Amino acid sequence: MIKITDSEEYLLNHYASSELAGGLILGRRARVEEDINLVKNLLRHSKEEIDHSYRWYKLIKTLNARVILQKDVRGDHFFRYVRVLDFLIVFFCAVLIFEHRVAFHFNCHREWTKITEIQDLLEELIEEEEKHLGWIEEYLKNLIKISDKTILPKIIKAENAEKENYLKELSIIEKNEELRGLYKVIKDKLIGFEKEYRWWKKI
Repeated sequence: MIKITDSEEYLLNHYASSELAGGLILGRRARVEEDINLVKNLLRHSKEEIDHSYRWYKLIKTLNARVILQKDVRGDHFFRYVRVLDFLIVFFCAVLIFEHRVAFHFNCHREWTKITEIQDLLEELIEEEEKHLGWIEEYLKNLIKISDKTILPKIIKAENAEKENYLKELSIIEKNEELRGLYKVIKDKLIGFEKEYRWWKKI
């Protein structure tokens, strides 16, 4: 088994922490909604995100790596932004945009890492993240049909907040010698990702 570097170890812990935070936010949202179908979807999504967190921590132990507990303490963290979104449609746009980014980043990490166990888990999670995108997109499209066009600037604001947060995290990766290869993979694919079709921009 290839020994994991300290930097990739940190990344795996970051993924585990982020999945847990996302799951808890979705669970909290389920507690305040009244549409039973929406509540079911939120609870299922929440459960899957928390399960992803568990699987990351399980892999960390399998790799004989350290568990590094991380907390959301940065005021500019995207989760803090999502947590205060009361307007349902903007909340879902923020979640959708984040899920798009997660799938993109996981694909880049899978291409870069040399550790088979990490590649295998990333492949599993990418497929599951894409399922998350499906139900959120369908729900959002139905909401937008009955919403005012003034919602679109709020969607773009959520997109810009997520992008700003990701670019800050990417600058940290760039400065890390052990993660320089991952940074190159991300940079090579980033422009294409940013140009991908976003159906909310076509409304």
